[in-house]
Amino acid sequence: MGALRCRRRWRFGAVGAGVLAASLTLTPPLTYGLVTAAAERLGLDLTGARPLPYRDNNRYFFFPPKNGDRGARRLATELLAAMPPGAVLIADYTLWRPLLFLQRVERVRPDVEVVFAERLWGEGVDRWIARQGPARRVFLATDRPPAYYQLERVRARFGLRRWGWAVELVGC
Repeated sequence: MGALRCRRRWRFGAVGAGVLAASLTLTPPLTYGLVTAAAERLGLDLTGARPLPYRDNNRYFFFPPKNGDRGARRLATELLAAMPPGAVLIADYTLWRPLLFLQRVERVRPDVEVVFAERLWGEGVDRWIARQGPARRVFLATDRPPAYYQLERVRARFGLRRWGWAVELVGC
């Protein structure tokens, strides 16, 4: 509708209509590309979104067709592969969903118990971990952002040891 109105108002021919159509089609992706490239060079996080390993937040959130983002799957695959047998892996929503998909749909590492961190908030993540006892090794899928895992309370009660992307809780 807008292109037709422009064409009538400025009375340009087929070439002008083609230029208008091309500019309307190419302007959004070029703008997204320029914004993300500038943010990358300046080291700016324009989204403020939760960081996820293997995902560039600026490119992800400023590129509308998000198909093809393999970061969450790659991380979930690596996390499950790194877990010792019978481990407990606590994950926030962003990580829990791909972990759960790999386990339930693709039957990857069913011996690892994947726990949704937000379900533990009422009891307290630290209290829930303490109830697991010393026989079970407990891991956090990541320690960022700290609030998702009630990390202040967890750190006050347990030691943390880096385990690839995950964090193992020591002294459970």
